[in-house]
Amino acid sequence: MKLHTATAFLVAVFARSTLATPIPGALQRRQITELYPDVTSQYNVGTGAIDYDIGVGLISKSPTNGGQDITTLVTFDIPAAWSSYNTCRIVFTSAATSSVSGSGRADAFLSLAPATASTASWPPGNLRDIHVGRLLAVPGAEATWEQSYVGPDIPCAELAGEVYGGELVGVYDTDYITWTPGTDGIKIVVVD
Repeated sequence: MKLHTATAFLVAVFARSTLATPIPGALQRRQITELYPDVTSQYNVGTGAIDYDIGVGLISKSPTNGGQDITTLVTFDIPAAWSSYNTCRIVFTSAATSSVSGSGRADAFLSLAPATASTASWPPGNLRDIHVGRLLAVPGAEATWEQSYVGPDIPCAELAGEVYGGELVGVYDTDYITWTPGTDGIKIVVVD
């Protein structure tokens, strides 16, 4: 297993244009497997603190919190066996019990490296890198990609055997989104 760089990730995504286009609705018809983050952590934008490997995904952004916005850092360790699949998709789902308020939007980013431990301050910070896209979350449903710069469909072979760090960030002045990692929230699914 090697740590996957953002540059290599972009090459993988842009390489997808040479592959066959996925069949619309394939995820609904045939979901082979899914992968939730191996680690979900919370990052305090105001202090640089990381609460590592906790059981709650949280995006909290408010003009009244004194700059203490919270983002969620995730780490995916993609199985090498996924190289035999064609298309993987980044998906965000919210259970009916999840909270979504404010704009309900989250920007998804790649990180230069995944979080590895709790910290009280900087460094390492969130290591935010490439903007993947913007999601609109709805309780009890799959989020809609409002903007997509990288993905959401990616060749599985380019992801397989790699470790990715990412971050989910509130978009407008007020956002509050919660989820239970391993049950809902961000995940990668094999489409075909």
